Amino acid sequence: MEAKQYRCTNFSLCNKADNKEIIDIPAGREVKCPECGLDLDEMKRPGDHKRKRLLLMVGIPVVIVIIGGIFFLLRGESPPKVASVAETESPVSGTSTGKSDKDKLPFLTGLSIKGESTVEEKKTANFSAIASYKESGTKAVEGNWSLSPDTYASISPDGVLTAKAVPSDQNVTITAEYTEGGVAQTATAAVVITKSIPGKSEPGQKEASVDEIKKLSAELNFQQGMNYVQGEDYGNAVKEFTAAIEKYPGYSSAYANRAVAYMQQKKYNLAADDLKKAAALSPDDPNIYYNLTALYSLQKEKVDLALGALDKALELGFNNYDALRKDPDLKNLRKHAEFRQVLEKHKIFLK
Repeated sequence: MEAKQYRCTNFSLCNKADNKEIIDIPAGREVKCPECGLDLDEMKRPGDHKRKRLLLMVGIPVVIVIIGGIFFLLRGESPPKVASVAETESPVSGTSTGKSDKDKLPFLTGLSIKGESTVEEKKTANFSAIASYKESGTKAVEGNWSLSPDTYASISPDGVLTAKAVPSDQNVTITAEYTEGGVAQTATAAVVITKSIPGKSEPGQKEASVDEIKKLSAELNFQQGMNYVQGEDYGNAVKEFTAAIEKYPGYSSAYANRAVAYMQQKKYNLAADDLKKAAALSPDDPNIYYNLTALYSLQKEKVDLALGALDKALELGFNNYDALRKDPDLKNLRKHAEFRQVLEKHKIFLK
């Protein structure tokens, strides 16, 4: 009888299978591998065995997975998790902390104050505290507000400044404090409380006079002069105050502040002339007389004049007692017993 051709498929466990050896089995004989005893596959067509082997190769991983799953189910365990690339690979640079960028807290690096540099008497202005963060930009925050001195203005917990009536333009300092993430920041801003200047009348009222228009123009120079004073540029401050005085000779605040700039330049005679002129224009302003006190105190030979100016300032209501204690310009005056006598005359007792 004609023998049929077979092959063993017991790969890796049988040499005949690994060598793809063709095994002839006569008809009627048992169809098993003479080496390993495994049932043989009949070779019918050249293409049949190839297709069968491909199917077996594709099927082997599936069988392994099924068998593995059954094994772990019998043990009461879950199959091991296959790690994804995202779970096994490290970042290109840096060390993973398990937190995304949006989970990281912003780091407070600074604080600034946003608002007007001048506020007219009896009016209000809003101020904002702006926090700066490392690599995170800025945002408005709720700061803790304070103001010094509080003689001519006050500020609310939400940053609303209310200006009081002033005898002349007055400087105040606004302070905002803010803490976040254990980091505290403080910011300050200088603000001028300005004496109101008559402007253009409301509809139905008379137009502003020529004198009022001149003062409005002089105000621009005055404000620029104040900016220079705050920047300690006293030369340019004098120029701006002089321009304001030329436009409006009755501008007492321009005289008074030009005197301050002269004092910083140690031009004491010019400062004295301006303060006397300012006092003539605004005889009820205690700050003018206080500045005269400081000016004369700087000139040791003019102590008597300093005491007289101090007496006048206190009589008009000067009440910045901290300045009386600490102003370095009064250092010489504080050495004299008459200084205490003038204070006690006005019921002021400094420690």
